[in-house]
Amino acid sequence: MRIGVRRKLFFAVFALVFLGVGATGAVLSHFLSNNPGAVANPTTLIFIGGGVAIGIALIVSAVFSRFLSSTLRILVDFARKTAEGQRRGPIDIVSHDDFGGLAGSLNRLSEQLEGHVTALADERDRFEAILNGMSEAVLALDEAQRVTLINRAAIMLLGLGDGPIGHTLLETVRAPALHAMVVDVNERGEAAVEFDLPGTEHRRILARATRRKSGGAVVVLRDMTELRQLENVRRDFVSNVSHELRTPVSIIRANAETLLDGAIDNREAAVRFLTSMVTNAERLSNLISDLLDVSRIEAGKYELVKETVPVSLALRRAAAALETQAIEKDFSIQVQPAGDLGVVADTRALDQVLFNFTDNAVKYSPKGGRVLLRAREEQELVCIEVEDNGPGIEPEHRNRLFERFYRVDPGRSREMGGTGLGLAIAKHLATAMNGEVGMTAGKISGSVFWIKLPRAQASR
Repeated sequence: MRIGVRRKLFFAVFALVFLGVGATGAVLSHFLSNNPGAVANPTTLIFIGGGVAIGIALIVSAVFSRFLSSTLRILVDFARKTAEGQRRGPIDIVSHDDFGGLAGSLNRLSEQLEGHVTALADERDRFEAILNGMSEAVLALDEAQRVTLINRAAIMLLGLGDGPIGHTLLETVRAPALHAMVVDVNERGEAAVEFDLPGTEHRRILARATRRKSGGAVVVLRDMTELRQLENVRRDFVSNVSHELRTPVSIIRANAETLLDGAIDNREAAVRFLTSMVTNAERLSNLISDLLDVSRIEAGKYELVKETVPVSLALRRAAAALETQAIEKDFSIQVQPAGDLGVVADTRALDQVLFNFTDNAVKYSPKGGRVLLRAREEQELVCIEVEDNGPGIEPEHRNRLFERFYRVDPGRSREMGGTGLGLAIAKHLATAMNGEVGMTAGKISGSVFWIKLPRAQASR
């Protein structure tokens, strides 16, 4: 847009005055030539000249007003567009009058406003990037506890499908403890609370709130579910280890004290006590060995060498390792041919998993029972199964079978010499080999323990 008001007005007024003087002279000449007697009456000449002058003044005023209104419309339109945030080119200043100065001021104002808007937009983008990059959930509330800001982590943690902006905290999160904390923070300045988030999935949330100077509060939420679960697992682990170690140690100590008190002179009693001591010492050794295995696997120090392992050979090795126990118990271990199936696994780790599964089947199945080892393809995986025809496992125990020290029948398990860690070790080893383990009930009776591992390329 260009503004050159002074020059345009100067030429317009000059042209109109020149034309007006000429027109006035022409009118008077025509009037005097037609009315010679009017010269004697100067009043008539005055009225005629005054009327022509007024007409010229009105025309000049109209032209001048048109130029001014056009210029003002340009300035007003530029100011309005700038206020609405529409980017427009600067006004091209030609004149140096007041309109030119106003146009220059508007140009500078537009540039400064655009610079401030750009800076604010950059600052907002940086703030949003930082806020959405935080792992903690953040909510900003106004004085009426309406949500004015929320990050992506909060939306995911609270399971909010729709945008909660403008809604109250109580409408957004149905947690009375959180609402009470926000009310309390208005008096104390800071507050914290830990509560269970309502919903189908159990979540333990730690909330901290800080009062804002402008009113309202900033609430930071952190999911503590996994941490609390780990703390519970640690407490249970310490308790279980203490219990498992205390029993054989107590037996060994009691037997040793009995021998020292004189039972050593009774050969039959001494043999019985010493046999019990050896049995419990072996139990301690097995427990410590299993604990070390679990520790190494969880710490990532259990070295795995992944290679193509023929499934048939792994099944036969598991059956051969328990052949003696099976004969003593009149037990049948059958291996179903697996063809040329192969898995990507660590040979030693896979043997350990299959041994644990098969050993449990032999231990807890009745005399004269049967164990079947087989494998089948499942798309890109191979499922290896160990099925027994024992009494089976009740549904309430199945989800916890692979927990450390969990036993369906604690008394019987200890009597069989189990440490309660075999299935936990199997689960850790399977995870380390990019596989998974599980258990399902048999079709008629018994249980089926399985491990799924990636299928080797050669087996396709």
